[in-house]
Amino acid sequence: MKRNIEKLKCTSDCKIHRKKVNAFLNSCEKKFDLIFMDPPYNKGLVNSTIERIISNELLTENGHIVIEHSPREKLQDAWKDIATYSKNYGSSVVTVLENNISQDVD
Repeated sequence: MKRNIEKLKCTSDCKIHRKKVNAFLNSCEKKFDLIFMDPPYNKGLVNSTIERIISNELLTENGHIVIEHSPREKLQDAWKDIATYSKNYGSSVVTVLENNISQDVD
C-alpha cells in the first residue's frame, strides 16, 4: 500500500494506520472520504466494522467504503441500501458503499 501511495505521489494526502481496527475506530476523530476494508474472511467482522464506521460518523458526506470480503459473509440489509457497487471475483467480493447522511442505522 505504501508503494502505491508513493507511485501516486499522494503521500501528503494519505496515511496508513497500523493498529487494531476497533481501537482505531473508537479513537479516531477525523472524517474520511475513502476507507478501504479487508477484514479477515468469515470472522463476522464486515457488518460490525461498517456499523462502527457509520455510527462514529467517520465518513464525509458522500464518502465511500470499499470492502473486500468473502461471498459467504452477507451484508446487512441497511448496507445494501447504500451499496453503489458489488461484484463477485471468485472467492472474493468487492462492495462499495456510499455514505448517505439520511440513512438511519438500527
